[in-house]
Amino acid sequence: MRILGFFLVCFLTTPATAGCERFFSSAEVKFGIPKGFLQAISFTEVGLGINGKLRELAINVGGVQIYFRDKKTATRYLSLIKNKNVDVGCMQINYYWHGKNFNNITDMLNPRTNVMYAAKFLKEKFIKTGSWQNAIRQYHSNDSTKSSIYFKKFLDNYKKLIS
Repeated sequence: MRILGFFLVCFLTTPATAGCERFFSSAEVKFGIPKGFLQAISFTEVGLGINGKLRELAINVGGVQIYFRDKKTATRYLSLIKNKNVDVGCMQINYYWHGKNFNNITDMLNPRTNVMYAAKFLKEKFIKTGSWQNAIRQYHSNDSTKSSIYFKKFLDNYKKLIS
């Protein structure tokens, strides 16, 4: 029986790359966000890897997206870079603007922490703007041109999810 248990833990557990996806639904329920919005935002932010899973260990520095295979390497990279204007994790939370809300920059790589913070932030934008469209646009940027382009990408991803 122990061998079977070991086998199940080693081979049937959710891989790290699916970590963020486990928290979308509960975060949407907790913060009253329409179903599928967080997943569509994440797809828009980091896309899918060749394995068809979200690239949750994504770090964006100066507009260049870097994808890591494991948390240890991503954490090491974050500890070495001097530029703190970086977007971190599957929801691409910006460390410069939001880092004070986390224990440390590597904590932002935690899938649950990353998704829950993003959901809270999106809900705050919704309360402020009164519109999910504007909340999603401002999630990405307050620049109207950038946010307009972003919202179109989000909408394409959301439509794919619900179809």
